[in-house]
Amino acid sequence: EGFERTPYNDHLGYATIGIGHLLHKSPVNATDRANYPNPLTDQEVTDLFNDDVLHRANSIDINDKIKVPLHQREFDALIDLAFQVGNQGSRAAITGPNASIMKFLNRGKYTNAGDFLLRFNRANGVVDPKVAARAQRNRDTYFNGAYVGP
Repeated sequence: EGFERTPYNDHLGYATIGIGHLLHKSPVNATDRANYPNPLTDQEVTDLFNDDVLHRANSIDINDKIKVPLHQREFDALIDLAFQVGNQGSRAAITGPNASIMKFLNRGKYTNAGDFLLRFNRANGVVDPKVAARAQRNRDTYFNGAYVGP
């Protein structure tokens, strides 16, 4: 998603800062600029990102809901997906009662789960090239341990 030290509008037009840290689901406004009058430091960006990732990891209960062993690369791809789809979508996408990824994994269908990552290619219901590219990167991480940024 990039690295920005000041508030910016992400590809959906939402106010964001740092590495995809959502401020709110509307464009950057004067209040955002007043709340962040100085660019964030590297450490502040890193802290926000780490907090966001940890929050997503805790919110989806991978270790409780996924009953089969995961390689680190598989786990990492799921956490990145959770970060991508946000608070509301992460549990539903990965460990919710109807989550296909969890169902595939718990049935030992690792390939199906990895391929399913490609379905997360939309933003607001429309196929988005940036989101589709991220879905492909997540799949590559899941299968090959390829950690490549945007």
